[in-house]
Amino acid sequence: CDTAALRALPLERRAAPLLLLSVAQFRPEKDHALQLKAFAALLRRASASAGDTPPPRLLLVLAGAVRHEQDAARLAALAALATSLGLRHATADGRAVRELLGGGAEEAEEAEEAEVVFAPNLRRPELLLLLGRAQVGLHTMWNEHFGIGVVELMAAGVPPVAHASGGPLLDIVKPRGEVGLLAATEREYTEALAQLTLAPRAAQRRAAMAAAARESVATRFSDEAFAQAFCAEAGRLLA
Repeated sequence: CDTAALRALPLERRAAPLLLLSVAQFRPEKDHALQLKAFAALLRRASASAGDTPPPRLLLVLAGAVRHEQDAARLAALAALATSLGLRHATADGRAVRELLGGGAEEAEEAEEAEVVFAPNLRRPELLLLLGRAQVGLHTMWNEHFGIGVVELMAAGVPPVAHASGGPLLDIVKPRGEVGLLAATEREYTEALAQLTLAPRAAQRRAAMAAAARESVATRFSDEAFAQAFCAEAGRLLA
């Protein structure tokens, strides 16, 4: 796939807030509810383990398409779930996302106070901004046949925590632990996220994983890699 624009994003990321990013349509199989539950548990863990050192400010952004009334109702249900989990949340359009990532203005004031930001129907430029700022990616769809969203996270230099099934397990997040992490249950997701956000030397691990993830995409999933593999196979068959 064409990952050139994503691979051109800088690997160095702003330290705060520590941005976790999910990019997925608001469809039931994407299991955004699992993301919210794992993130709420992560915040509780951060608060409990802070001691004299304040925990990093963690921000989860859920970006994705809302196609019709059913998706809109699903998004409203997710906002209600966030409230029930004690998560401060806001909904941001493209302008508010740009202001949030650029340091904030009146349009982004509500999002700046949030722990979770729902960002439906963003344009490609705003998605690229998010991918260029995110430090951890989140994917929770069970048994996705491939997982192009996970590939795009990795190309952008965003270490993914992806579902331990389907394409992410079999094809993409390899070697596991070097280019990303895998999880299946709420507890496993919380633990994986904690490894990349709260653990000692988490920032150094994210940086190493981001570089390895991008290199993995360049060598296995880029247009150039596919072209080379196709020509090599074609040459073998025609020889």
